[in-house]
Amino acid sequence: MAAQQGRQWGMTPPISTTLPTDKELALNDALIAELKSQNNFEAPEETEKVRYSCAVLAIQTYQFQDHRTSFYPENHCRIRQACGYGERPSSGNYQ
Repeated sequence: MAAQQGRQWGMTPPISTTLPTDKELALNDALIAELKSQNNFEAPEETEKVRYSCAVLAIQTYQFQDHRTSFYPENHCRIRQACGYGERPSSGNYQ
């Protein structure tokens, strides 16, 4: 492969740096239309259910972590950092 011009983002160079052609854009639009006609996309209500479930799991994880760290108050900050917990997610309407 010939040397790419410009900055490289990542370990390998991009497959192509050219913009999509009109034909490729038309094919992409046709593919999306076909997938929508076959009802392959998730409904917004289903997406909201997934977001709700993830938020509930995140809140329960934080509550469990708080419960467990109550046994070791001197290590509370270290445990939070080791678990990768920064700031808590906002509970919103999910709690």
